Amino acid sequence: MIPAITPAVTIDGQIGKLDYRNSGNDSTQVMVRGIYELSRRSAVYLAAGRIDNDGAAALTLTAGGSVGAGLSQTGVIAGIKHAF
Repeated sequence: MIPAITPAVTIDGQIGKLDYRNSGNDSTQVMVRGIYELSRRSAVYLAAGRIDNDGAAALTLTAGGSVGAGLSQTGVIAGIKHAF
């Protein structure tokens, strides 16, 4: 996790690569997320991600989706988090 930009704002991200040896069936995923703390128990967040598949690879950003072999997928999610 990257240190907070301000006490209320945090930005982080990740890059992942699935690279099979001697195969063109690879996938690369990039994700970035921003969190703004409204209070000690509440925050809003925004995240965006993209996955690029090569060859016969057909990985997705989410467990519930599907994408054809060699295709890409882009997703955005926003929400509010509150701890009770």
